[in-house]
Amino acid sequence: MINHNDISSGMFFAKIKNKQIAVAGNKKLKIYGTLNCTSGKRMKEENRVFFFSEEEARKSGYRPCGNCMKIKYNDWKRSVSNFTPLVFRDKIQLKNRDSHQQLNLR
Repeated sequence: MINHNDISSGMFFAKIKNKQIAVAGNKKLKIYGTLNCTSGKRMKEENRVFFFSEEEARKSGYRPCGNCMKIKYNDWKRSVSNFTPLVFRDKIQLKNRDSHQQLNLR
């Protein structure tokens, strides 16, 4: 992951050309999308990060953008909509309605 403020404009375009940057993300919202996404272009530079691949973004806890990646976003949404949030003091757990699998978030 590369922070937008840590890279010059020339280096940014060189990394795209060399396929070292494939997608951009919003580090506050934990959303990633294409480099030409209109939503991504509007975000503050201080919140923008870049990833080598979608896989790197997903492994970093980011979800697909609902604007530029509608199909992947809908797939992601379906995968998490099957979970019910359970909140206990400072812990959040997601419990799968079908398999009763639990994911601890904090």
